[in-house]
Amino acid sequence: MPIRTSEAEWVNEGAGGGCRFLPRSAEADSVFDFRSRMQAGPGSSPEELIGAAEAGCLSMALAARLAAAGFRPERVKTTARVHFAPKGGEWRIDRIDVTAQAAAPGLTEARLASLARQAQDDSPVTRALGGVYIAIDAQLIQRPPDVQGAAVGPGDRHADA
Repeated sequence: MPIRTSEAEWVNEGAGGGCRFLPRSAEADSVFDFRSRMQAGPGSSPEELIGAAEAGCLSMALAARLAAAGFRPERVKTTARVHFAPKGGEWRIDRIDVTAQAAAPGLTEARLASLARQAQDDSPVTRALGGVYIAIDAQLIQRPPDVQGAAVGPGDRHADA
């Protein structure tokens, strides 16, 4: 059965940063039909939009939690995988698997996991989906140290380096 995936990424770009979310199909005028919803065919689906909403809201909530805890979040990228399948003769969203990745100087895996659970409690979209089991996996994005003279892309260098 289809699993719909959406991503959201919060990036600190000065005054408050910003969030961009993207359904995997990336169609602005999304069209869906039986194949795109129930058979993993081409096109979007309402479930993909639910995943985008969950990923976007959780990215912002986690960035806010990190900042409130004294961290300077550089990046929070969240992926939501919405499980949509028939159960008892009806189609249901029975689970959403969320992976939240964050980069912030001084942040540890344990602290990130704790703040991600708190952000999940803060998220209005997560609360709206109260009848759905939502699992969260928080992952620390490790940044390699800059090497003098090495070519580094614009997304690879710390803002304060």
